[in-house]
Amino acid sequence: MAFPDEHMLKNLDPEEFDLACIQEPYLNPVNLANASNLRRYWDILYPSDHHADPNRTQTIMLVNRKLSKNAWHMVQIKSPNVMAIEFNGEFGKVRIYNVYNPCDNNDTLHILGRHMSNADRARNNNTNIAQGENIIWLGDFNRHHPMWELSGNTHLFTAANLDAAGVLINLLAIYNFVQVLPQGIATLEASNTKNLTRPDNVFCSEGLVEAFTSCDVEYHLRPVVTDHFPIISNIDLSPEHTRTTPKPNYRETDWGEFNETLATNLNATPPPQELTTKVQFNEALANLTQAITNTIEERVPKSKPSPYAKRWWTKDLDRERKQVHKLGRTAREKLA
Repeated sequence: MAFPDEHMLKNLDPEEFDLACIQEPYLNPVNLANASNLRRYWDILYPSDHHADPNRTQTIMLVNRKLSKNAWHMVQIKSPNVMAIEFNGEFGKVRIYNVYNPCDNNDTLHILGRHMSNADRARNNNTNIAQGENIIWLGDFNRHHPMWELSGNTHLFTAANLDAAGVLINLLAIYNFVQVLPQGIATLEASNTKNLTRPDNVFCSEGLVEAFTSCDVEYHLRPVVTDHFPIISNIDLSPEHTRTTPKPNYRETDWGEFNETLATNLNATPPPQELTTKVQFNEALANLTQAITNTIEERVPKSKPSPYAKRWWTKDLDRERKQVHKLGRTAREKLA
């Protein structure tokens, strides 16, 4: 999946999402994601050896900056194709792995398997997850199997493809992982043939299944010039967030009502008089300041922090974007 463009960034609302896992990101000549407009709301995470590994990084993560830094940390994995983040809280520990497995080999899956077999990842001959800890694997696995692939894609169930998928299926069996994204949901539309396939997936340990309130593909949110569809998962974990203080939204203020209320509040203060002492001055200043403050509280709406606030963005553009999403959903329903 290409790195999110402006279309996706408008939908990556930090008031709604806590984590974004991206595969095959766009990287600029200095080997970084073009995400300067993201850093106000998101921490951008790269694989552990991102700058040292000669191979191109194929995974990055965006973590909502509202999440408390005490609630998560990166897990060290020496691979450009696998990275992980661990969340801690009342729910225990949850590790989320962002995976990109290339089409022509299973090297990434072997790295993932060796990592899972480490002492801090498994117990009892590498068959049980550490107590109180749950795992999520998600990403582009580039494997085709009837367990998840669309039933109409029987041409993909060749001996070679099934054998390649066997490595992934064996790992799922070892750790008793469950497929969360239902079978038969397409995650990719081929650019040329428009054929729908399922290379992307979401798996988790058994104890975490009930925490998923939803896991589905949002076809209408696919960014331009990409062939993958975004997978949206809602997981009921409630990690610790930092508090955000709403700010006055002066652009949405009705200034006619504001002036009327200000006049009323000023009339309630002592009448103007000549100020001859410091005490009188301070009292008059306090009365004026209080009148203005009260008016702002009464008549200026509070702003919801915008993830990508731009001077040129208007309510009309917001309505047009919603219409585009609606048309996208209608088109998908007609094609179904």
